[in-house]
Amino acid sequence: EEEVRTLNAELEERVARRTAQLESANKEIEQAHDREIEIGFRIQHTLLLDQPPQDAPGLEIAAMTIPSQRIDGDFYVFLPQPAGRLDSIVGDVMGKGIPAALLGAATKSHFLRAFSDLVLKSHNGKLPEPSDIVMTAHAELARHLIELDSFVTLIYARFDVHTRCMTLVDCGHTGIVHWHASTRSSSMIHGDNLPLGVRERELYEQFSVPFAPGDMLLFFSDGITETRNSAGELFGPDRLEEYVRAHPDLTPDELVEAVHEAVFDFSGNERLTDDLTTVAVRIREMPAPLSHAELQIDSSLCHLSEARDFVRGFCTAVPGSPLDSTGISSLELAVNEAVSNIMKHAYHGRSGQRILLEAEAFPDYLNIRLHHAGDAFRPMGAPHLPADRARESGFGTYIISRSVDDVRYYRDERGGNCVSLTKSWKPPQNSNE
Repeated sequence: EEEVRTLNAELEERVARRTAQLESANKEIEQAHDREIEIGFRIQHTLLLDQPPQDAPGLEIAAMTIPSQRIDGDFYVFLPQPAGRLDSIVGDVMGKGIPAALLGAATKSHFLRAFSDLVLKSHNGKLPEPSDIVMTAHAELARHLIELDSFVTLIYARFDVHTRCMTLVDCGHTGIVHWHASTRSSSMIHGDNLPLGVRERELYEQFSVPFAPGDMLLFFSDGITETRNSAGELFGPDRLEEYVRAHPDLTPDELVEAVHEAVFDFSGNERLTDDLTTVAVRIREMPAPLSHAELQIDSSLCHLSEARDFVRGFCTAVPGSPLDSTGISSLELAVNEAVSNIMKHAYHGRSGQRILLEAEAFPDYLNIRLHHAGDAFRPMGAPHLPADRARESGFGTYIISRSVDDVRYYRDERGGNCVSLTKSWKPPQNSNE
């Protein structure tokens, strides 16, 4: 009996030692896992989440993401561009954890490389169109995403604060809440493209949306709208839009925090089932241009000379006259061809229609916008020099693209159509400096 008690005591001691060893090993494994998660969290914030620019002209921006597993595949990118423009990418990789974060980092890398490659190949360093950037990046990404049985939803947005226009490529993302300051109303912006990685040779189309000073634009991930409460109800896009509409005076920083708090309050659960990401952009008033002028003409070819005279008179009246005679002549030519295209393609040769020319000069560039109420048309990029110079089709677009630094076609704030021509310049240095 004494031997049995001794054996039992030894066995209990061995079990206790073994239990302590297992608990210590499990604790070390948990600590190692926590360290790995913490490192991954820091890597994600370094590689996937850009800091919103604080000095973007005419824009106030805030962004926030709360991952469901401390690491996720949500990401956002901000790329400041010349002449008052900013490119922004907001994306969401299918899945969670480290695999999603790695795919997010790869997607971001492909987009940055696509942008750089297209800029290097462009004429005179012109900005590539958002749709071209998306198509180029997707061409490299699609096969890998399909092989991994994954996909990425994404919005590529280009803000142009001087033309007051946002150009978008929506790749199956959640949409954008647009609060309109002038009417104190809101709308939801959606595109029709598929997510990245669904079809290898998918075509991605861009479209443009006008905005105005005071407007707020909220980008968001599906973790926001697909959060459920205890009754199984979705937070949903309608509730999100209503929340933005009910809090129009919040700053972007305040809005992204308030939306996340509203989602947590709605769910009644501190544990997330999906990642929450929001990016808010407030449109601010821009400084007044150096010069501004307008001219309205009739859609008849006999008025082309008035358009050319308007351009020359405006350029020579800008303080300091930054453009020389050659630069003014090239801008006259671009406006002449653009007005001709409106008469031919938008109004189909009909006279008696209105074309409004609006010119503004800024310290480093000049912008001329041609507003019309005819049919929308957008030539598919600047063609190569036609082999037959006598051929009319496409040659005018080629001349325009070679005469200015940027050409845009979009719906203006009046609901009409607009052709925007931008020409950069470098004002002469003060001789006293």
